[in-house]
Amino acid sequence: MKQPYLTLNLPVKLTEDLSLENLPDFCTYPIQYASSKLITIPEGQILDQSFSHKFSHINLLEYNLQEDATISYTVDESSIVMLFIITGSCSCALTHYHPGVYKTNFTQGNHKLLMFNISLNWLLEKLPELPGLLPLFDHAEYVQKGLLSLGFCPSLKKLITPAKKILILDKDCPKKMESSITRHLEQILKKYHGMLLQKHFNTATVHEQKALEIDRFVKANFSSKIIENEKTIADLLLLSSSNLNRISRKAFGMPFHQLVIKYRMHYGLKDLLLSNKSIKEIAVTVGYEDASYFSRAFKNYFGISPTEIPRAYSKHSMN
Repeated sequence: MKQPYLTLNLPVKLTEDLSLENLPDFCTYPIQYASSKLITIPEGQILDQSFSHKFSHINLLEYNLQEDATISYTVDESSIVMLFIITGSCSCALTHYHPGVYKTNFTQGNHKLLMFNISLNWLLEKLPELPGLLPLFDHAEYVQKGLLSLGFCPSLKKLITPAKKILILDKDCPKKMESSITRHLEQILKKYHGMLLQKHFNTATVHEQKALEIDRFVKANFSSKIIENEKTIADLLLLSSSNLNRISRKAFGMPFHQLVIKYRMHYGLKDLLLSNKSIKEIAVTVGYEDASYFSRAFKNYFGISPTEIPRAYSKHSMN
């Protein structure tokens, strides 16, 4: 595969390329065949070990943080990633990332993330024997922004063992190493697929991930017609309608339809304050065909009508 799909967006103080002999003390898995880079940021250090295999780009990121940190990263192109969280509540998930900027919060301490960016063509070849992965492709065209995960499963021994075996391969036998990585990747996908079919999920992690997917989907689609059909949205995000609302209430303090209204109202307010669009234009922009209906919804939400909002420009009629 070609080089990395993911770029860390960090306030870097120092970046060093390291040899195998000079890896830091907090490195748990020294990968013989990987390129290693130590990144120093204000909150601590990140060791990035990476390698490109013909069917997957592999990244092992080890964080050694003296303070809590928010890590931003950019995904350059549509990518299918098998993500292992190796510390804390160990879990893994196969996720479809669309191009964009993402953020993850880390607490003080050590964290380990192992990522396999899997070749789309190779994975498509595997689908006949792994039909449970098909929703990742069926729904991707509708979820144009953000990410879609099939679900976080606990990293049991049968899943984590082949992943760790990839990290300890001997670089002195390149052909054997390539075939071993391929074999272990196939084992990981088959074991993960089996856990999906058995619905063996890490529930807390799944809900956290699904909340992120819901938020990104609403941000990208709040003005579209599709957002008004909860059953369709639930299907696209691989949830039931009741779970869609349950997760929305827990994560955002409101059911799904109110989350949509929140985004529509706040984006409408922003346009009223900063643009010269008419109220009718703003109504259409945020998903309402009827300007009067938008005005009533706006007043119900903010307690003030759109016509009472001070405009930066003079043009703000209902026409």
